[in-house]
Amino acid sequence: MAVQGIPNSVDWIEFLKIRRDKATDPGDIEKLDNFIEHLAAEFSHDWDATMDTMAPDGVSRTWGGGPFVEMLGAELDNDGRRAFYEGMAEAGGDTAFKFVAMDTERCFVGEDGIALDGTLWNIVSGDQLAGWGAQVPDGADPSGTFAVGRRLALFMSYRDGKMVGEDTYWHAGCEVRVIDGTVERPQLPGWFLVERRTR
Repeated sequence: MAVQGIPNSVDWIEFLKIRRDKATDPGDIEKLDNFIEHLAAEFSHDWDATMDTMAPDGVSRTWGGGPFVEMLGAELDNDGRRAFYEGMAEAGGDTAFKFVAMDTERCFVGEDGIALDGTLWNIVSGDQLAGWGAQVPDGADPSGTFAVGRRLALFMSYRDGKMVGEDTYWHAGCEVRVIDGTVERPQLPGWFLVERRTR
């Protein structure tokens, strides 16, 4: 389902399912289940379900440099996080959160939470590039479609099965690729929908 080698949100969910299915510790499985549910709720623009994956006193913090980190803000409580989700959906429309995915190089799950490292990608229209701290490449059509990739380390702390902390460390620079042709919007995988119905 990757677009020109770039994963989408469903690819990220599938990656996490594979990790979950290999896990043997019940606490690790619970954390990965929560993260899968979190990403699927973002994908579906179900902000109540998204917030339900996080502890009421949770906080998101961003670290690093560049305009993208400045846009995200240094620290968000749950009200700020919900406003962030709603703002991203308003800016990106129906495709918001459908193409946000980490090309994951390392994934660790343990007592403290989940840690991931890799390149976070998103596919956006040219008019959304500035919001991701990126520019249209020289010679590219500004009305085109682009992939934006930025190095990211993500640490999620857990308490009682819910995210209580989300710390993201961003590289200031990014890679922008021109996407050729029409990009089909991915759909949540059937196995996830079955699991959700049987819970």
